[in-house]
Amino acid sequence: MTSIAGDQGSMWNDAMTAVLPLRIRAQKKTSDLDRLERLLLPSFVRFWRYPERLEFLIIVPPGDVNDVKARVARQSRFSIRVLSEDTVCPALSGKLGWHKQQIIKLAAARVVPTTWYLTLDADVMLHRAASPDDLIRDGKARFHPLEAARHWEWWMGSKSILHSPVQLHPDMVMMDVTPEILHRDTTLELLAEIGKRNQAARPEQFLFETQQVGWTEYSLYWLFVLERGLQDKLYRVAGPLYEGAWHPEHLASLARCPADAAGGEASGALFFILQSTLEIPVPEVDRLVNRISVGPDARVCSRTALSRLAKLLPMLWRRWR
Repeated sequence: MTSIAGDQGSMWNDAMTAVLPLRIRAQKKTSDLDRLERLLLPSFVRFWRYPERLEFLIIVPPGDVNDVKARVARQSRFSIRVLSEDTVCPALSGKLGWHKQQIIKLAAARVVPTTWYLTLDADVMLHRAASPDDLIRDGKARFHPLEAARHWEWWMGSKSILHSPVQLHPDMVMMDVTPEILHRDTTLELLAEIGKRNQAARPEQFLFETQQVGWTEYSLYWLFVLERGLQDKLYRVAGPLYEGAWHPEHLASLARCPADAAGGEASGALFFILQSTLEIPVPEVDRLVNRISVGPDARVCSRTALSRLAKLLPMLWRRWR
């Protein structure tokens, strides 16, 4: 497997880490490991331009480490590390749940070797050509913007956890959800501040025990970025980072063509998400995603095919739910 090299000072320009918390048995009908092997990784093999500049860090429960290592060993295009959750986040050993997955995405900063890291879930796929330069340019990372009003409770919860002085208003542009790009050192500082401000020796454990407050990993992170005045130094808005379907009623929106816009970064989202909780079988997802993916040199796509796809997806969801 390809290894990633480079000094810490320039590594952001040379390589990135893709962080993926994964649980083999997270869904009833579909497997996140199948999604990784048959959807996520193949999408990166197809579309990621510089595999030597990307390392995957897959973080799994201790009992899943060997199974995941065996499955990912079948590919040799990317460097892949598989670590136990207990190595990355020992304070939450034996714990389960969505909030643990969020905390792991922050705690991963302790083992990430690159200045920036891309967070992924098993239901995220690339669907057009991309490279690190599409995500980070001139030292600034792209992020997916969303108005604070859309998830106001997240921002209030995180403001409470951080005891933050930031004045929020509903129309502020904020960071949304996975996939996003996090700055390693800022994430480490965030974890330290969470512990310091709450007299908590183990900030990850504190977050897990206060999950009822309503924080999320990205609302904590972005609120801290705002507090430090780093938003314009570290980030830039360059159109949507992803598109997809999280609920059955969203499936029809997939008729939008990702290459409609006039070139450059505005020519469409880089990532596509088909929420794993919809539990459409992996072979069906594979077939459908291939029909909406944009090849490395493609500039147009078939509206007719996508319109048919938009009608097909709700039917498939009803069939397989």
